Amino acid sequence: MKKLIDKDRILVELVKAGDDGITSKDMVYQMGIMRAGARVLDLRRAGHDIRTYRVVGTDGKKKAYVRYVYVPPEETEAVVCD
Repeated sequence: MKKLIDKDRILVELVKAGDDGITSKDMVYQMGIMRAGARVLDLRRAGHDIRTYRVVGTDGKKKAYVRYVYVPPEETEAVVCD
């Protein structure tokens, strides 16, 4: 099986997470991916619509994290030209 590179792993997790998205903290501590913002930028440059939201830690600490949410492409309707 081919090993996924970090940006592919992030994309898979973003799609699975849906509207909940994943945080930069999740990427570091659960997925072992450093420089998450740079990998998300790579995905954006490849044409993926990924939204960024600032989240203040819910663990009682005031540290802020970033939550990334993947927005799937809308289905496009075929245009009929007469």
